[in-house]
Amino acid sequence: MHRLLKRQLRRVYGRDRELNDFSANEQKFVEIVDNTYIENDRERKLLEHILELSSQELKLKNQEIQKTLLTLAETNQILEQERETLIEKVKERTRELNNALLEAENSSQAKTQFLANMSHEIRTPMNGVLGMTRLVLDMELGEKQSKLLQNVMFSAESLLGILNDILDFSKIEAGQLSLTLSDCILPTVIENIISTLIFQAEDKGILLQDTTDFKIIPHCIKTDELRLRQVLVNLVGNAIKFTREGEVSITISEKEGSSEGKIALHFSVRDTGIGICQEKQKTIFDSFTQADDSTARIFGGTGLGLAISKKLVRMMGGELCVESSEGRGSEFYFTIEVEKGVPDSHIPMKTELHCSEVCNLNILLVEDNKINQDLAQIILEKDGQHMDIAEDGLEALKMLTKKNFDIILMDMQMPLMDGLAAAEIIRNCEKGKSGNSSVSSDIEEILIEKLAGNHIPIISMTANVMESDRQKCKKAGMDDFLSKPFMPHDLHTILNKFSDARHRRILPSGVTSRVLEPFPKSLYQDSYTPLKEFYNLDDNTLRKLLEKATITLTANISYLE
Repeated sequence: MHRLLKRQLRRVYGRDRELNDFSANEQKFVEIVDNTYIENDRERKLLEHILELSSQELKLKNQEIQKTLLTLAETNQILEQERETLIEKVKERTRELNNALLEAENSSQAKTQFLANMSHEIRTPMNGVLGMTRLVLDMELGEKQSKLLQNVMFSAESLLGILNDILDFSKIEAGQLSLTLSDCILPTVIENIISTLIFQAEDKGILLQDTTDFKIIPHCIKTDELRLRQVLVNLVGNAIKFTREGEVSITISEKEGSSEGKIALHFSVRDTGIGICQEKQKTIFDSFTQADDSTARIFGGTGLGLAISKKLVRMMGGELCVESSEGRGSEFYFTIEVEKGVPDSHIPMKTELHCSEVCNLNILLVEDNKINQDLAQIILEKDGQHMDIAEDGLEALKMLTKKNFDIILMDMQMPLMDGLAAAEIIRNCEKGKSGNSSVSSDIEEILIEKLAGNHIPIISMTANVMESDRQKCKKAGMDDFLSKPFMPHDLHTILNKFSDARHRRILPSGVTSRVLEPFPKSLYQDSYTPLKEFYNLDDNTLRKLLEKATITLTANISYLE
């Protein structure tokens, strides 16, 4: 009998009782109660065992959880350390990138400044070389002298072309070159290109021709004439350079599929030259690359012309392409969409005389280079102008206090006081503003008294040709920009633009002053050689005679009109 049951029976009956002491029914009841106690003990022990096992498992699980938490904490600490390290690396990398960017910007700025300085230093003497050579070529010379000077001119212009290519490439790479749209007369552009390059073609016995049908092609379009001309001159020049015999042709045709309000013009330059192999065609548009890059190459050049032309055409909305086979010639072509310009009947004639429309101007030249002083003086005095020279900005201001001038031609870089500072002081004095610290109060008072309420045209005549230089001149109050080296007719155009009616030349009734473009030798190809041989003349002399005949013819036509 279960011990608890015995204890309860003892408590009820006051003594120990055996199972036999009970009746049958009581025995059954006692047995049931006894079994219940036994069963409860069994279940309790089982529960205790289960609880003991659960406690051990929980302990194990807890230990596992603690280990996991510890691992997570360690991992989190490692991650935090890695995060801090990464942040420091990112900061360091950012500093390095910023420093590299700053260094690149400084390097780019230094390169741009270097190119600008080199351009200035080369263009300044080049202005004297080209200008003086042109003046001598206008004199009566022997054939041998004329030929030598033509070689000097060709070499100087080639050097200037290389310099311009380098500057244009630098501008394009720096994103500083933009297109300026204006009315462009296509026949005039093509004729000028041919007349410029015809002598190179004829020296090699090559036929240079324009095969465009201008009866169906619009004469006037809106585009950047300067850049379009630059691309075509480069393509035609290359075609002549790489052609030993045969011909070079320029063709403009209209393509279908243009946008609304525009026309698609296809420009093609075809030659019968040496051609380009397939492998080289993939790289000829790369910068500083040429079809023949061996040390024994026959043809010169910087390898920039086609790279610049491709970028310019792309800026115009086209793509410069080539089709060529070795030994069979090449065709370079591109298509651009343009708007039609002013109708042809409204386009003024472009030819002019080799002199300005004005005379007796009092011009102040502010220039520190003696050769450029002499060059400008010869051109201007030959044109009937009066000129005084100041070698720096401060001297120019002093001369303004003593004499009145109609136009000031101002260099930018000069000792003591540069052209920008001098221009700003002049503009301030015209506005009656005082307090210019760069000049004495006595000079300033006289300038204000003389200049207040007036406006003297100031033209920057400088070898600084970067766009930033133009902006500096504009900000300083200058009216226009003439880059060195300049052509005489460029200077005449400036004088015409900024002179009043008091200085206009008196021309015969109905005769207008015109700018004479280079005489189109293509117009007299059939008679050129017979004339040269019959009169025993050199190219330069014969060309001058024909140009003079053209001037006379132009004036007579204008008179009859």
